[in-house]
Amino acid sequence: MPDDKRYMKSQLEDDFDLEQFKKQFFEPQRKKSRLKKVKIVNMLSIAIVCLLVIVAYFSYKLVGYYADIKNSAELSERALEIINVSETAHDKSNEQQGLEESSQSDVLIASELIELPLKEEILELREQFENDDIVGYLSIENTKINYVVVQAADNEFYLNHDLFGKESVAGSIFIDADNVMYPFDYNYNSVIYGHNMRDGSFFHDLRFYQNYDYYSERNFVNLTTPYEDTVWEIFSFYSTDTNFNYIKTHFRDDDDFWELAQQMKQKSIYDTGVAIYRDDKILTLSTCTNVNDERFVLHARLIS
Repeated sequence: MPDDKRYMKSQLEDDFDLEQFKKQFFEPQRKKSRLKKVKIVNMLSIAIVCLLVIVAYFSYKLVGYYADIKNSAELSERALEIINVSETAHDKSNEQQGLEESSQSDVLIASELIELPLKEEILELREQFENDDIVGYLSIENTKINYVVVQAADNEFYLNHDLFGKESVAGSIFIDADNVMYPFDYNYNSVIYGHNMRDGSFFHDLRFYQNYDYYSERNFVNLTTPYEDTVWEIFSFYSTDTNFNYIKTHFRDDDDFWELAQQMKQKSIYDTGVAIYRDDKILTLSTCTNVNDERFVLHARLIS
């Protein structure tokens, strides 16, 4: 019997192949490990490629953004040069003609004024930029706000198009499509929109009106229309969300307008001391704060 056991043990040892066992047991593990490593490397490669694509895309967009900003600044400087040249020529012309014509124009009613020729600077701007959407020029002394005003058939186009009508992230300064740029007798509330650009351009300076001292030294808005120069006195400044309909342009009657005008006055973050009246014409400047749907809003009344 002991001999039988020794025989069986010997037989088992002879039948067991250690090398074969290693191949059968360890080789699949090695394959799995290699496949796992390859899979990880492939995933990392794909992730790196995706990351590079994303970086390239945003780099491209960033370069395009700043190119648009630079182009927008150049267009604004070009427009300012045209305005300055036209105003100089206009002043000289007035000196030569005397005060007779100006005294006559003061008594013209709106229906007669509308037939007057377009202001030379407006004609020149339209010609230089090949754009008949140009309807005016807006400026506030001692600020960077000195811009051409355009008007389209809707309030979307100039959010992302420049004075040439080309696509631009900076867009343009534009008056509401429902407003009439001249005469203002047809408007209760003339609304002008502009982006709050991080480089300080367009309506970025409106944010500084949160400070009363800033306002006190810059409390008038100048707006050149196709036919005349107008001056507006600022009476309110505040931030609000879009639930407050400060951009309303159509009113049921005078009472409907007066109700909104009083709310505009009451919302001001400080008392400007400027009174408003039922027959006032209001100019509204609106820009985003770059915080959700919050807006900076400035209101002024027509005084000249």
